[in-house]
Formats: sequence, C-alpha cells, structure tokens
Amino acid sequence: MRLELGWEAPCQPKSFPVWWTRGCDKEKAIRFGHAHLPKTDWYARNGRGRALAARAVFCDVPPGTMPLQSQDSPLGAFLKALHQEEIDFILIGAMAAIEQGAPLMTVDYDFWVRLPERQYVRLLTLVRQQGGTVRARTLYELSDGTQVNVIFQPDGLRSFDAEWSISHWGKLDRVRVRVLPLRRVIASKRAANRDKDIAVLPILRRTLRLAKDLNTRTKPVARKRTSVRRRR
Repeated sequence: MRLELGWEAPCQPKSFPVWWTRGCDKEKAIRFGHAHLPKTDWYARNGRGRALAARAVFCDVPPGTMPLQSQDSPLGAFLKALHQEEIDFILIGAMAAIEQGAPLMTVDYDFWVRLPERQYVRLLTLVRQQGGTVRARTLYELSDGTQVNVIFQPDGLRSFDAEWSISHWGKLDRVRVRVLPLRRVIASKRAANRDKDIAVLPILRRTLRLAKDLNTRTKPVARKRTSVRRRR
C-alpha cells in the first residue's frame, strides 16, 4: 500500500473529486473503486490543479483480500461509544429536521439520552477519552470541532420510551441512530418558545406538509375487486 496525491483542476467538468492511480493496471483499479483513470496531460492543458488530500492506493492485493476501512469520524466514534456503553439516544432538534428534508442550517447535534442527569459524568468521560473538550455539562466539542449537545429532558416531548417507539432508524456518519419524527420536532420547538425556535417553525411546518403531500401522491391506489358471475 502507498499514498498518492490526487488533483482537481479548477475547470474540471465533474462535481466530485476524481482520483487516479499510477503503477496499477486498470483492472485492479476498477476492482478497488478507481474506475476513472484520466490522463495527466488534461490537467496540464487546463492549468495547475489544487491538491485535495492523500488517499491510499492498493496495488498487488491478493484476490479475496478486503481493503482497509477508513477510520471513524469523531462524531461516529462518539456515537459508537454510546452504543457500547448501552446508552440509548435519539437525534432531535434541527439536525433531526434536516435529516427529514427541512432546509435549515445548524452547527451542532442535539441528542436526547436515556440517562439520569446525575450520571452525566459518564458522558464527560467518553468525550475526554476521545480527545474532545467539555464546554459545559451538556455541551461538548469533539476533536474535530463538532459540537454536540446532550439533553436529559427536552421541552414539549413525552417520555423517552414513548418518543423512542415512534422514532425511525437513520444513519449518521455510518452509525445507526434513532431520529425524532418531524412532527415531534415541531412540538418540541413550539414548547421551547425561544426566538430561534419560533423563527424556524414556518419552515418545519411547510416541510411536514410537503412530505405528507408527497406520501399521498406516491401511495399506491388499491384496485377494486370486481366479481364475475359465472353462467350456469
């Protein structure tokens, strides 16, 4: 395995980075996901590209050998640690609404944890073990700057078990998480009654209405069964 540097030209026609390999034949490159092998003279004609990042290139890997997996992000590692500690949690707040299509902007993640508030030290320990910083008892900054809020009892919601039962499974940084339904996010924002919560309520309600309309249009129509009389 070796590391090589990929480049992306300013006028590249694709919207995603294109990586290429040197020293590997095309068949092996396709096998490990490097299907695009553009010539370097294209980049020379279109000016100097900018470096993106170093990426591992697997060459001469025996058949049946799996390539190495990338490391978990700090957020993914934090969520996995919660699973390992058997601490149930639900993604709530603006990020839960974004996961369901709401056009919002936010910089932090809100997690409702099934944990007595007196046991908050368990969360502080997890954050510090992973190189994060504790900004407050319920506000953490992970090693890459990601901000995480933990909530022990959100406004406007029922018991944890009741909300857990109607939440759906989603994936966040390749980790399974329970996501609070959009209508319950609206209920929580309305009960919190803060200026920033009131400001996003029209957007959330519109998103919920559009989602219901879409479900109604895509719902299959049941065909009526018609009975056929047999002639005697």
